[in-house]
Amino acid sequence: MKVADMTVEQLETLIERVVGRLLDPDYGLEMKDEFVNKVLSSMSDKEGYTPLEEVKRELEQHHIEQTSKI
Repeated sequence: MKVADMTVEQLETLIERVVGRLLDPDYGLEMKDEFVNKVLSSMSDKEGYTPLEEVKRELEQHHIEQTSKI
């Protein structure tokens, strides 16, 4: 099929697919159920996680310490 023969909707769909593949090399691939379950389980287990605000504070403090050494 030629681009000239495509509808606007078909062309948009084609562009979305191509851009998706370029931006995400895993685009269109499916994840195994085992992997999905592992990720979901890991996300529900909050032990060992550091809250975002705490990470930000630590990074800011580290940055301040590093710049004060200069």
